[in-house]
Amino acid sequence: MPKIEISKKELEKLVGRDLSIDRLDELLMFCKGELEEVNDDTLKVDMKDTNRADLWSVEGIAREIKLHLDLKTKMGYKDSNIEVSVGRGMEKVRPYIACCVVKGVKLNDEAIKELMEKQERLHSLLGREREKIAIGISNFDLITPNIEYKLGTEKIRFVPLEHNESMTPKQVLEKHEKGKKYKHLVKKGIPILIDKKGEVISMPPIINSNKLGRINPETKNIFIDVTGTDEKLVNLTLLSLALDFAERGGKIERVKTKYKNKKLIHPVMDKGRTKISTENTRKILGLNLGDKEILTLSRRAGYECSQKGKFIECVYPPYRYDIFDERDVIEDIAISFGYNNIYPQGMEIFTVGEENKKEKLSKVVEEVMIGLGFQQILSFILTNKKEENEKMEREEKLCSIRNPASQNYTEIRTSLIPPLLDFFSKNQHHELPQKVFEVGKVVRKDKEKIILSSMITNSSVGYEEISSVLESFLSNLKTNYKLKKIFDSRFIEGRVAKILVNNKEVGVIGEISPQVLENFKLENPVVGFELGVEFLFV
Repeated sequence: MPKIEISKKELEKLVGRDLSIDRLDELLMFCKGELEEVNDDTLKVDMKDTNRADLWSVEGIAREIKLHLDLKTKMGYKDSNIEVSVGRGMEKVRPYIACCVVKGVKLNDEAIKELMEKQERLHSLLGREREKIAIGISNFDLITPNIEYKLGTEKIRFVPLEHNESMTPKQVLEKHEKGKKYKHLVKKGIPILIDKKGEVISMPPIINSNKLGRINPETKNIFIDVTGTDEKLVNLTLLSLALDFAERGGKIERVKTKYKNKKLIHPVMDKGRTKISTENTRKILGLNLGDKEILTLSRRAGYECSQKGKFIECVYPPYRYDIFDERDVIEDIAISFGYNNIYPQGMEIFTVGEENKKEKLSKVVEEVMIGLGFQQILSFILTNKKEENEKMEREEKLCSIRNPASQNYTEIRTSLIPPLLDFFSKNQHHELPQKVFEVGKVVRKDKEKIILSSMITNSSVGYEEISSVLESFLSNLKTNYKLKKIFDSRFIEGRVAKILVNNKEVGVIGEISPQVLENFKLENPVVGFELGVEFLFV
């Protein structure tokens, strides 16, 4: 979770009110933030929501606080005649760009410091260290429209930020500190943003121009460019920054982007729409709220609401990329109501709980495997396409996370074989043989299943050894089974079979293929089996 430092004086100036520390502590809860430390004017805030990048700045926090205090926020904009043309080949290098101008901004040293800190937070947390998004902020008064976004050549020279020597794009990558750090992001070509006079504005995702890209308290008109490989994040980042400048008195002017086959205009200011059921709201929150109270709480959270029978139609601001369905709105209603105002109720019906039958049987499976001399491991249920499909040499349909917090955890696993192989790859310095298993949940064809995966690695190990383990395991569970030869890209052809119980396929057994072993950087052979244990629950 992002932890940010903000100025109390700046926050009070932006909100337009003096705020005691106790009052601030209370108001930060509306922003999903927690006041961790106060050091003179500096407030250290732990932001609890990774989906609300608009709150990762003093301006964003001020905007959210003003909503809950029924104060006006600044979101006005107009369209400009400025156009950014995207050159040929950019779709293969860094395909997306979004720009805007903000005029009449009132800056000071603290505001510039806050801006630079947010910029780095966005680069790190959203941008995967500038891979997905990179930000450039320049002095618009020094820029002559229109603007080109194209591949740089060695004919272009400019002085990069924090330097006084004119360089070509390649020299920036070789000599500049930022160029050395991020040159791996521009292997397919070096993007350049250049104005009508041929002045370089920025060299994304590396560095700004020292002439045009230096901001100080005297700067009144700002040009923002955001480039990247993820269009949604590019749009979100630009909007978030533009609104922050608007909180400081700026007027947003949208800029057109001209691609080969389309024209867009940024920032995208389209509001979102959804609806909530008043009955569901009361049921989910466990609160006896009247319809009018639900409307009031929704409006306080920033929604424009109108009631249509048993439903409330909600229009939400364009920066709320985290709204997917009614539960997100209901969560905001709970925040507006105040978690501290929700009190627990005593149980009205006495019930006796017991362990789930599936969990009981899973423990039996674990005990049998431990008895056979295997070590149990536990891995994350979330994974990614590389681990689940690419390394396993297959193309299984995966259940994806709609808004993942990390690129390492974007899908739900369908198999336990990849984490076991990953375990072996990280423990190759330990003594052989290694015998491990895992009993856990996977999602296959949109259904949750409990499966067992068991594997052995040794300097010399074959199908016969793992088949004897399967025989012992199913014999202990008094289960008859059959094996039938199949093809499975994860295993060596001719050394793999499917497992049948009551003539129904429940799993697979075999020797892992050399290509899969190479993908996991494993030097020794691996054998294993994987089977669903649902047949035990019948």
